[in-house]
Amino acid sequence: MKKWIVISILCLTQCAFAGISLVQRTDAGTVGNPITVHFNSNTQAGSLLILTASATIVGTGSHPAPTISLPSTSGFTWTQAATSSQVIGSPETAESVYLFFIARAPPMSSALNTSVSATISGSGSQGFGVQMVEYTGVQSLDLTATASGVGPTIASAGNVVTRSSGLIICFVTDPNFDTGFSAGSGYTLISTGGVGTAYGANEYQITSSPGSYGTTFGGTPSGAWTMLVVAFSPTALRHGGSIF
Repeated sequence: MKKWIVISILCLTQCAFAGISLVQRTDAGTVGNPITVHFNSNTQAGSLLILTASATIVGTGSHPAPTISLPSTSGFTWTQAATSSQVIGSPETAESVYLFFIARAPPMSSALNTSVSATISGSGSQGFGVQMVEYTGVQSLDLTATASGVGPTIASAGNVVTRSSGLIICFVTDPNFDTGFSAGSGYTLISTGGVGTAYGANEYQITSSPGSYGTTFGGTPSGAWTMLVVAFSPTALRHGGSIF
């Protein structure tokens, strides 16, 4: 009996790990807003849908950190997992990053638009960028972390300790660094770049076991950077009695 229990646990862990994959991504950006974006293909039933967004302003005077609205998609409800912001320097840089998600989502048609708005106040060079990504094999939110700093400090939120195997996503923006970010150790870089002054880099890692994982990006930022980290699990994890 004990042997069968051990085998079953191992099979469940390995199958969940093997089933996590990136299916598709789509990007959109504008120096104005709102942004309207849609997937290039219909999503699969039960997928994890991710929307990352960054908004920045660089200029003289005082600028509050930009805010980004909850995405709006007819028939779907997005949840905000994490946000991080920073206001620093002269000329002043104000920047914010957000990550929204839908876990165990029903299929989303490629003809269905998602609208996202940003509030960016003050005089200066503004930027606003959005990316949507579809993953399979993920069930629930595990953890979040945030960090900010100024170059030449390397962009990192330190180590995070996950409760299960799964998916770790890191997202960073630095309006002065453009496409200079590269993938950190163990990560795959999805994209770098942006529109206006809203630059961002998005990387992910699929893990095979719970444990401590680094969250560092490659490259050395030249200015202020702001990042967030969100981990997801292939199993249902509870947060205060709820599963997200």
